[in-house]
Amino acid sequence: MIFLARDPGLIFTGDCLVNLKDMSRERAEYNKLADFLMTSVNVNSAIAREQRRALLEMIGECDTELEAHGKRMLVCGGHGPVSIVTDGRLEALKGREEHCVMATPRRMHGSADGVPGV
Repeated sequence: MIFLARDPGLIFTGDCLVNLKDMSRERAEYNKLADFLMTSVNVNSAIAREQRRALLEMIGECDTELEAHGKRMLVCGGHGPVSIVTDGRLEALKGREEHCVMATPRRMHGSADGVPGV
């Protein structure tokens, strides 16, 4: 499932589009488990490649629209750094170490354990 908010320039791609290149060392090590445990993280690798290509193309189109207003499209993958697309490739947003977190109702409204919502 992909969530796109064109006006503010946000896209939440889940695991469909993840910035592996700029991932923290710890996250990259953790992600190696999927390759070890499965022959592929994709059910159909050809479809997954086409989906990533189409997402990058759509993000590029949105980015072009946003650049006219001095903005960039922010890509929030299922894990990894908040990224932008430069020359068709994901690049970590400079100066940001935060990771995207999908907002769940519990996170949006705070939780019983006193942790404020996102």
